[in-house]
Amino acid sequence: MTSAMVSAADARYGKWLINLVGSVQRKSDIFDTIVVYDLGLTTFQRRLLEGAKGVEVRTVPPFVSHWQSGRTWKLWIWTHVEADTIVWLDAGVTVLRPLTDLLEQTAELGYFAVSTGVEAGLSTPSEYYSLYDLPADFGEHVSVTSGILAFRRSSPFFPDVIEPTFADALLGRHLGFSADEVTKLNRGLDKMDEVVVRDCPLFRYDQSLFNVHFYKSTPSPRVNDLYKYGGFRSPNDDPEQVIWNHRRTGDYRFLPRVRYRPAPATYGRIWGTGTYLMGRWRHYRWMVRPATYAHVGRRLLTTGRLRSQR
Repeated sequence: MTSAMVSAADARYGKWLINLVGSVQRKSDIFDTIVVYDLGLTTFQRRLLEGAKGVEVRTVPPFVSHWQSGRTWKLWIWTHVEADTIVWLDAGVTVLRPLTDLLEQTAELGYFAVSTGVEAGLSTPSEYYSLYDLPADFGEHVSVTSGILAFRRSSPFFPDVIEPTFADALLGRHLGFSADEVTKLNRGLDKMDEVVVRDCPLFRYDQSLFNVHFYKSTPSPRVNDLYKYGGFRSPNDDPEQVIWNHRRTGDYRFLPRVRYRPAPATYGRIWGTGTYLMGRWRHYRWMVRPATYAHVGRRLLTTGRLRSQR
C-alpha cells in the first residue's frame, strides 16, 4: 500500500507550496512520496521543488477547455495520482503535527473529511436540488472542505464520490460564482470570460459539487473537526491542532527547513531564511514605527486629561 501527499499551485501560491512541503518533511514524514503539480510556478519555484527530497513535480495537461476554471485541475489530479492512499492538501496550509489520523481513518473508512464549519446549503445552488434529486433538508449538512481530504482508491469512496465529482466537473457543473463574489473571485486560475452566476451566497466550485456526491453516497459520514484539522485563525486554534489552513496569511516558518538534495540546498535555505525573515519583519514592523508610540502617547494623554476633568 503506497501513500502520497499531493498538492498544486501557481506562482501566487508557490512559496506556500514550498512551505507546505517543508512542513510535511519535518512534521509528518510518513508518506512514500510527495507529488506536487505545477499550475504556473516561476522557474525558481519549480527548481526548488524539484530539488526537494522525496518530491515529484508534475504538470496538468489541458484535458478540457475549462481545465483551469473552478479547480477542475484539482479533480483531475485526484483521479490521476497512482498511490493507493492520497492525502490532498491545498497549497495554503501548514502541517503542524503528524498526519497519522488521516491515514488511519482512511484505512478504516476509505476517506477522511474535514468540516468547513458552515452549512452545505450556503454553497449549494438551487438547480443542484433537482439535478441530483437532493432532499429539501440537504442544506442542513455541515459542508466539508475539498482543500483537506484523504481517500483510498480501492475503497467505494473513490468510484462513488471522487469519480462522479470529476465526471460532473468535465460537464462544467461546478463553474461559476455567487452574485456578490464575482468581482472578488473572478481572477487568476478561476477567471471566466463568460461568467456563470449561482443563486447561493457562497458557491465554491469543486467543493460545492464534491459535497453533493459526498452526502449522496456516504452512509453515516464521519466529518472531522474544523479547528483541529483545518484551523484557520492561527496555529493554536486547537490544543492538538494538526493543520493550519492559513491560505496566504501564514508565516513561512518551514521555508528555511525544507530538506533539499545537495545541489539546491545552499541557495534554497538562504532564500527560505530570507523570505521567512522578511515576512516576520512585515508582520512586526509596526513595533518600530515612531507613529505607533506617538499614537499610544496621545491616547494616554487624552485619557489622563479626561480623568482629571471628572
